[in-house]
Amino acid sequence: MPRTLTARNVATLPAPSPDSKSRQIDYWDIVEEGLALRVSTTHRAWIVRYRVDGRRRRLTLGDLLHHCARCATSAFGLVLHV
Repeated sequence: MPRTLTARNVATLPAPSPDSKSRQIDYWDIVEEGLALRVSTTHRAWIVRYRVDGRRRRLTLGDLLHHCARCATSAFGLVLHV
């Protein structure tokens, strides 16, 4: 579900319902390609999807950043530009 992830909407994005087949939902940012917020019934975590030598990789930035979309965007930039 692509959208612009902001501090306001990150806190209000719905978790999957308990009767859903999926245990988590990834909300992809449309501004920073590869950045997403993974929401489950118990927590929220920022993830980055990128490629190395043609292989897809995923890095979890951590759930402590879920209150700060700007912090996650900064960390995202650091990960991709190392």
